[in-house]
Amino acid sequence: MILGGLPAEARYWINRNLAGFDELRLYVTGFTPALTAFLIEWNKLEPECELILMHHDNQTGDYINQTYEADSFHL
Repeated sequence: MILGGLPAEARYWINRNLAGFDELRLYVTGFTPALTAFLIEWNKLEPECELILMHHDNQTGDYINQTYEADSFHL
């Protein structure tokens, strides 16, 4: 896989799948380049949809949710 293609893939997925949804739960699997590409494109597109990041808790086996707020992520 070419990492340079991840932003385009993320943008394509967002544009193709979010119509009509109020919320998207994104399960964070640990492949950081994919996550960062997705968040960069999410910020650019500014969809009218709430993004919730789902983090796995190894101790309980459950997922912990984190509402993504683009304004709180600055470099």
